[in-house]
Amino acid sequence: MKKALAILLALSLTAALAACGKQDESSDKSDAATTTTAAANQQESSGEDQTTTATTTAATDYTQDSKVSCTFLISSCGTNRQHTESEYITPSQKAENDLEKILKSINEHDSESIKVLLSETVRDSIDVDSEINQMFEFFDGDIVSYDNPFGSATGSSEKKDAGAKVQSLKTDKGTEYYIAIKEWYSYDEHPEQVGIYNITVKNTSILSSELESDNAVYRLNADK
Repeated sequence: MKKALAILLALSLTAALAACGKQDESSDKSDAATTTTAAANQQESSGEDQTTTATTTAATDYTQDSKVSCTFLISSCGTNRQHTESEYITPSQKAENDLEKILKSINEHDSESIKVLLSETVRDSIDVDSEINQMFEFFDGDIVSYDNPFGSATGSSEKKDAGAKVQSLKTDKGTEYYIAIKEWYSYDEHPEQVGIYNITVKNTSILSSELESDNAVYRLNADK
């Protein structure tokens, strides 16, 4: 009886030990599987992070490039527009500028700078050098001050007449004058007419004391 109990106990112990071994093996496999899964998840997560980082970097680079491109385009357009607007001169502004050039040339006795402003018709119709010298002599002294030129223009784009005047200017001798110019800004049918065709100077110091005097008015035009 005792022998049978010993055999039964031994068999039970063996079975228990076998069961424990299988449990440990299963546990080891489970741990290994968990470790493998964790590693795979970590690798996958790392890959996703790398992909996300690459995508974010690319998006950032694209955004920065886009900003640079947009800034360049906006700046270029602005520059072109500003440059175009600053270069455009209206017919009345051109007449004002031409009159100021004449006033400067009178003080410097620079006849060449005046001749280039005259129309071809005027240059071919009169003795330009003689006429310009008479205008220089008409002024009593050097011009020291004058009002802002006032310009105006009329007509179509194909045939536009412009002009400018200075109501009052003074010389260093105290003599006062009025001066005005007329010019063709455009004349498509007769381009030789383009340019200044009339310069009128009045000595207002004399005219203020006399109603009219040949010595008080000077004119340069093609009718002479």
